[in-house]
This record gives sequence, structure tokens and C-alpha cells, in this order.
Amino acid sequence: MRTTGTPTGPESFASRHPRGQTGLTMLEVLVSLALIGSVFAAIVAGMLTTATTTSMVSRATVASGALSGVTERIKTMDYVPCDDHGGPDPATLSAKYLAWSNHYLPSGASFEVVSVRFWDGATFASCTSDHGAELLRIKITPDGPGPSTYGEVVVRDPSARPRG
Repeated sequence: MRTTGTPTGPESFASRHPRGQTGLTMLEVLVSLALIGSVFAAIVAGMLTTATTTSMVSRATVASGALSGVTERIKTMDYVPCDDHGGPDPATLSAKYLAWSNHYLPSGASFEVVSVRFWDGATFASCTSDHGAELLRIKITPDGPGPSTYGEVVVRDPSARPRG
């Protein structure tokens, strides 16, 4: 048995480090920092996702409001009849309506007439005959990321009378 020197065994650690005075090892500090960093990164990622989603929903809501204003304005515009050349194409109507649509559109948003179909007495179809109504499919695209908003509006010829 040794009687001199440093004590060995469990009592040696306890004698050098009194209870309540022990420190953390470098490994424990690194593990705790990694856990805190992971939790912080997850919280930041969630906040960014929320902000992005909120921004997209806000743009879609603004586009939907603009769509409502544009469709109401289109209803008051002059009727463009179906003619022998197949009727007005979407690009022509887009140009016609674009002149005033900027008043209803939010900054940076765009407006487009996607398709035009005419009432043939039974359904909306391509320009074969004109019974005084056309169905316009329009698109409002907000500035920045976000989905486009689509809507349809029926424009009636005020001089056409219902047949039946």
C-alpha cells in the first residue's frame, strides 16, 4: 500500500473538486452549443417561412381585389363583337383594356386577357356566331413571387336582346 503521494480512486476526484464546484468539460459545452444552435436555426427557419407565406397571401389578396375592380370595369366597357375574322384575339383585348386597367392594378402587377369566347346561343365557344355576349378569362399577376389570380367576366352587347 502506498502511503505517500496523490490519493487514487474515487476519493481523489472528490478531494480535488469539492461538491458543487465542478466545471463543465469542453465536450459538454460543445454539445450544449450545438443543441442551442439547432433550436435557434429551427426557430429562424419557421419565422422566415411564416414571413414568406404571409407576403404571398398578401399579394394574392391584393391581386384578388384588383381582379374584382378590373372585372367590374370591363363590364362597363364597349362590347367588341365577333366578326368575320374570328373575333378579337386576347392580345387585342389586353391592349384595349390595359389603357385604363393600371388605375385598378397595384404597383408592378400585370393584366392580361387570356381567352375570349362568344355566346352562340347554347354555350360559350369560339367565334362562330355572336348572340351579344362574350366570356373573357383574365389574369392578374402580382409583382414579385406569388400566384396569378384568374377570373372570368361576361361582357354583354347592350343592343342585343335575348332571343327566345
